Amino acid sequence: IGLDPHVSVIATSARCLWLCRFVGQGLKAAREGIAQAASYDDPVSQCIALIYLIPVLQWCGDLAGAAAHTEIVVQQAAKYSLAPYRAVSLALKGESLVASGDAALGVEMLQEAVKAMDANRYRIVTLATSRALAEGLAAAGRPGEGLVTITEAATFAEQVGDIVWLPDLLRARGEILLAQPVPDIASAEECLL
Repeated sequence: IGLDPHVSVIATSARCLWLCRFVGQGLKAAREGIAQAASYDDPVSQCIALIYLIPVLQWCGDLAGAAAHTEIVVQQAAKYSLAPYRAVSLALKGESLVASGDAALGVEMLQEAVKAMDANRYRIVTLATSRALAEGLAAAGRPGEGLVTITEAATFAEQVGDIVWLPDLLRARGEILLAQPVPDIASAEECLL
């Protein structure tokens, strides 16, 4: 159905290791999964594996590695008309652009990704993309828009019980509250706690 169970285990393990502060081990697992995905003949399996492993590279600060592997997803999605994976590749690319200092272009790409995800009804990574978009808006000098975006994402996560992404959404909301022209320290502290 599009994903080698072995790479699924590696992707989950890489993410869990990173989230549990075993950054080096998480990065190693992500790189192993990426190497395994490179051997796939099936573009769907390769795209899915990379979509779940690239964020670990981003979290570890390997923006060059993340960008290189994101390009593989972009190419495969275009070549095989995999619209949902194109949307996710735009989100990954936009997030990398924001992280590398090009917030304006990153925001444009993230906004396009959100629209494409909605059009394709592919919402698996919508919360992570919304968080990246909110951070990008704040970095681009539009903290008010970033605050609206992150508040909507956090509210949605709470409503549907998506507790996996909620801590990161609250972290981003706290940081955006501090980036406002008049920082809301009390609300930011509440989010961060």
